[in-house]
Amino acid sequence: MSAVCFLIRYNQVFRPGFQADAGFGAGSKKYDKDYDAAACGLGRLVVVCRYLAHNATRKAMDVSVGRIDAALKTFDGSPPGDKPRDMENVTYRAAHQKWFQDMWKEGIVGLKKEIGAGADWLKARNDDFTNKLPKATKDMVDAIIKDREDALKDHCPPEEFAWPSG
Repeated sequence: MSAVCFLIRYNQVFRPGFQADAGFGAGSKKYDKDYDAAACGLGRLVVVCRYLAHNATRKAMDVSVGRIDAALKTFDGSPPGDKPRDMENVTYRAAHQKWFQDMWKEGIVGLKKEIGAGADWLKARNDDFTNKLPKATKDMVDAIIKDREDALKDHCPPEEFAWPSG
């Protein structure tokens, strides 16, 4: 799955009000009895952040978005009568750029929030379980609880997506 498709899907699932059974959010019962699955769930979220921040992923996204941008420029050159009335004064490129950048930011912010909720959830559980976690995992959970932004700065991509210029 491409990073763009994943981000769109993630954003659909983790929007506010949709979290009840999706993950670690308030009222979630998904991990209540399976702490190992909870630790793995938190790990998967961090891996997604790292995937989206990886240079190769970012380069591939830049290529994909660049191609989309080129197609949108072509649409912007089409006769004005082909546009919906509510877009008469907006370019296709500008509308899609705003949508994508908003979607990206909401997705990354939501991902970080869910990672924080997962760290809080694990920390609030019994010490027998958390004591079985590897030291590096416990240290990361503690760091996320202490300062999520600082702990994730090397693992997650920036919240702002740089749309191709030109």
